[in-house]
Amino acid sequence: MTPTRSESQGEPGDETAWLEALLRAARPPDLDDAGFSAAVQARIAVPKGTVTPAAALAAAGQAERRVRRHGHWTIAGALVGALVAALAAQAGPGTAVDPAANPAPALALLAASTVLAWLAISRKLN
Repeated sequence: MTPTRSESQGEPGDETAWLEALLRAARPPDLDDAGFSAAVQARIAVPKGTVTPAAALAAAGQAERRVRRHGHWTIAGALVGALVAALAAQAGPGTAVDPAANPAPALALLAASTVLAWLAISRKLN
């Protein structure tokens, strides 16, 4: 028999007890999963641990090195873009660039290529 509200009008705490009893009566029965849920939760449970100050400092150092490395790539990309823009502006549209006529752009391109190769190798090693 489901309790009704009129049965428990006496005390102030009875309102919560009436609602609790109503909710418990309306609850569906538990599903029998033969321990499946417990087994899955045990497999995916991550042990809780605390981070030591040394581990936090190491993680912060790695993040700082990663940011610095991305900064190197940004600078290298800006330099190569500026070099390409300078070569294009110097040669003019549709004009072939002759490296023997003016060796400065060729040397700048060689320097930029060397820097990019150094950055690529240093990134691979880190």
